Amino acid sequence: MANIFIDPVIVMTPSNGISREGIEGWLANLDTWLNEALSAHYTWLHSVEVTNLLQEYDRFPSFELLRHWQRNYRLDINLIQITKKVNEFFRNENFDLGNKLVDLGYVIQPEEGSIVIQPDQFAARWPETIRDHMHLLLATTCACKYTQHSFTHELHIATLTLKDAFREIEVSAVILDAIPDFVRGADNRIMQNFPLLFTPDDLLPLINVIELWNEGEKGIRYAIDHEYKKRYQSSSGKLLEYRLGSRFIESIHEARLDTNEIVLYKIIRAAAAIIADKAKDIEAYELHWLRKSEAANSPQRVRVSDNAKAWRLMIEKQGAGWRLHYWQIPGINESVIEFSNLQKESGREIY
Repeated sequence: MANIFIDPVIVMTPSNGISREGIEGWLANLDTWLNEALSAHYTWLHSVEVTNLLQEYDRFPSFELLRHWQRNYRLDINLIQITKKVNEFFRNENFDLGNKLVDLGYVIQPEEGSIVIQPDQFAARWPETIRDHMHLLLATTCACKYTQHSFTHELHIATLTLKDAFREIEVSAVILDAIPDFVRGADNRIMQNFPLLFTPDDLLPLINVIELWNEGEKGIRYAIDHEYKKRYQSSSGKLLEYRLGSRFIESIHEARLDTNEIVLYKIIRAAAAIIADKAKDIEAYELHWLRKSEAANSPQRVRVSDNAKAWRLMIEKQGAGWRLHYWQIPGINESVIEFSNLQKESGREIY
């Protein structure tokens, strides 16, 4: 699973003179990334030393600073909640990239002034107080990736949008000495690229559905929610509440499909379409009632306890012809979806 480092520009407070709208936009972006970082999916990283430096030079979102903004700009924000999230992540040394590299045994001695980060605008956004530390941190990360260590193989950087549509940065440095030592070119310069993430939507290609499935309900819901955001959030505007039935995960395990990446992704994609109320518009799903019997005039199956109606759609046409069964429970405003189980084409059971 990918590791993600949060660029300090995301948590670094804006300079003086910013407008109320600017502060609200900055806070919204910070909150968005913190929600992802605290979701426990992927390995999210930051720099504790940078946090301390930002705090020292009044560029860190402390409770006092946030309260000052709230009063001056009359912001509608929850100070305690924001501060809790900020401290829960950025004060946690277990998420410190520098410590991770030390634990892996990586220490470098670069030639003075040799560390280069391209494009220039990426590093230019850091204040001078943290620039030297960030250069050394990324150069050490570069050395780790240069030696093909798995920890940095898929490391991404969450940051603010760059001009000219740059989607990655290039880090290079002349290494005079390193632990562990490794083979370098004649000029001792190493170079590696790191992909950038500008919004949580950029996380979608990184999703490993098997890994998420192995996390149980929390991981499955994360996959469904992100698939909904990717495909339907901008156009649908509708999101039905949903839950996983008591036999949903078990039915897929019993079918021995919990390691089948293709089928699992089809289930996730169908679930996203259902909660967006779009499954009825996708012909391939052949969405229809789950009837009480196989008779053509048989009525739709209804659960007595809550008047939920049973539905069925096609996940795969070939082979066993897997079908997804779910209940649609009527509500005061919107209905609630309960994903029940997976069945073969010939199966009619719903839990």
